[in-house]
Order: sequence, then C-alpha cells, then structure tokens
Amino acid sequence: MKKLLILLSVILLCTSNAFSQQLPRIAVFVAVNESDDAEMSATKRILGTRLVEAIARSELFTAVERSERFLAEIRRVHGIHAGGQIRDDQIVRQARVSGEQYIIVADVTRLRGEDFVEARMIDVESGNILGVPASSDIVIRRMSDLIGISDQISTRLISRTPQYIAEQRRREDKLRRTPFLDRETFDFGAIPLLRGSATATFTVRNPTDSSLRITTVTSNSRSLVPEWTRTAIPSGGTGTITARFSTSGRQGTNINHRLIATLSNGEELIMTVTGRVE
Repeated sequence: MKKLLILLSVILLCTSNAFSQQLPRIAVFVAVNESDDAEMSATKRILGTRLVEAIARSELFTAVERSERFLAEIRRVHGIHAGGQIRDDQIVRQARVSGEQYIIVADVTRLRGEDFVEARMIDVESGNILGVPASSDIVIRRMSDLIGISDQISTRLISRTPQYIAEQRRREDKLRRTPFLDRETFDFGAIPLLRGSATATFTVRNPTDSSLRITTVTSNSRSLVPEWTRTAIPSGGTGTITARFSTSGRQGTNINHRLIATLSNGEELIMTVTGRVE
C-alpha cells in the first residue's frame, strides 16, 4: 500500500510538472536598487510577488520572479556598476538565457511622497513591448493595495498576448455554443390566494451542433412542480420548462424558489421563481 501511494505521488508530480512546462513562461522583474530605502525595497519585493501570483491565477502562464540574482547576472555580463542603468535589451538577453517567453519589467517611483507603479511586458523573442505599458498613474496608497494593483497590471499586460486572446475567443465561442435560457428569473408578482395556482415558463435554446434533451428538472419546493419538453431539442431549436406554483395554504408567503434543469450534455440551467401570495 505504501509503495502504491509513493508511485501515485510520483505520477501526480510528474503530470503537474509536465503541464506547467507546457505553459509559456513569464518572468517578473522588479529591480531593487542599493539606493532604495527599507520601505521602498519591501514595496518592490511585495509587488514582484503579487504580480507572480496574479499571473499564475490566469492559468495561462507559468510565472517566475527574477530579482537580485537576475539583476546581478545582468550587471556581471554587461559590466554595469552598481547603480548603473540597465536597458530593456540587456534584460531581454538574460531572459532568453533563462528560457522565458515574456518578461514584465516593473518599477516603483516615489514622487512628492507618493509611490507610483509602472510596468511593461516585453516579448523576449522579438524584444518588442506588447501593447501599451501599464500607466504610471497607478498609486500605492497602502500595502494592501498591492494585490488589486497587481491584478490590474497583470490583466492589462497579459491581455495583449496571443495566448490570452486565443483563450478569450475560445471562451466566447463556448458561450455561443452553450445552451441557455431566455430568462433566468420569473417574477409572479402578487398572486391572489383564490387563484389557486400560477405558472412560470422558461424557454431553453440549443445553439450547439447536435440535438440534446432536458433529462431532469428538480425543484427545491413541493409547491413548485416542474414540467418540461420530453423530446429531443434539435440544433438551433428550443424547448420549454414550465413550473406550476400552488397558492393553497400560502397566504402572505414570499416566493423565492429554484429550479435546476440537467441537460443530456451535462450542462445545468438554474432558474429562480419569485413573487408573493396575497
């Protein structure tokens, strides 16, 4: 049993490593200079860490942080003394050696007591800046701001990459091909008790390339009984879900019930029915 667990752990580790290696790599470089005071150095280090975390959350890239050791290697290779200015082309050359596809170069500048963030993403292969750099009007007012700022910067920068654009198109295409409802909420409004019942109707549209069925519809209330189209809904066609609500014994009751429809392709559609019995 112990050997089996070890074997499974090794397989999972190898699978995880293989998956991460398939993702393009983005390096985050925030230079901490010798002239920076303790507060500025801490701000830059936290910014670098938060940017890496924000990029990793996109699940489109492997993000790595390049800091002091990366900076020291650039200085050594190009003979730049401490405090000397480092150019983008020198950063790009070192990123190529490290195997990165993109590199985000970020900096924090203090002006009149306020810390401003500026960042740009460079395509390592071409050396070109992708899109418009993140503006230097982003101000760090509190350390807690760095999470939101990092998310803002990473989204703005990676949205210019071919990987991000392709993923957005894939998601949009999936949405266009996902069954959907004409409405997700049906409000009865005020229902007179003596009416006895009220009926909500939902239309299911099938934009997929094949027919599908509504296999089940469940309700979270015994007073709301669903019925639905039992035949296959063809590609481009529609089906119907109706829910009959009984008012018997429910005077003064606020209605807020839910229906869940399960489709033959595994998708679920959620509907809410609201109103009040008077």
